[in-house]
Amino acid sequence: MSIFSLIFGKKKTPSIASDNLNIDMNQLGVYVGNVQFNLPCNIKELEAVFGGARKVSTKVGMNFYWDNTGVMCYTRDGKTVHTLAVKVNDSELSTSEDKKMTLYRGVLTVNGMEWESVMRTGSKTEFFFRIPLGRMSAVSEYGDFMDDTVLSGVEITSDATIDSNFESIAKEFPV
Repeated sequence: MSIFSLIFGKKKTPSIASDNLNIDMNQLGVYVGNVQFNLPCNIKELEAVFGGARKVSTKVGMNFYWDNTGVMCYTRDGKTVHTLAVKVNDSELSTSEDKKMTLYRGVLTVNGMEWESVMRTGSKTEFFFRIPLGRMSAVSEYGDFMDDTVLSGVEITSDATIDSNFESIAKEFPV
């Protein structure tokens, strides 16, 4: 990279720290403070709130990571967000890309209540809990599959296929 591009190149807004963030996931969508997102939404809507994101191509799309925030999202086309995830604990399933993120340190709620206690009331498989939220679902996986007392965080998805996928997993791995 030349000195010219360093000085005059396009600047990426750094992601914000999560310490003072409040995120609520409910049947109306995702609220970050007073800003509401309906899923699916355009990635630009999330970037307007969280700042610049680290982008990682995957076999099925692109992930966007706000490393200082502990928030990430999945897209299939690099533009349309179908799932937003908040990481509060490390997980055995964490990829090397996931591990580059800090943990979320703000207030996280589901339906306005503390996220973990709400998630534990949901449908349960050997791997995660699920709470239906209207046309979306909140899912929380175990951070350690040998210890179901640790949940890695919460993701909310608008993907309608989660219903059939969840039911097949629940039948294959009942608790």
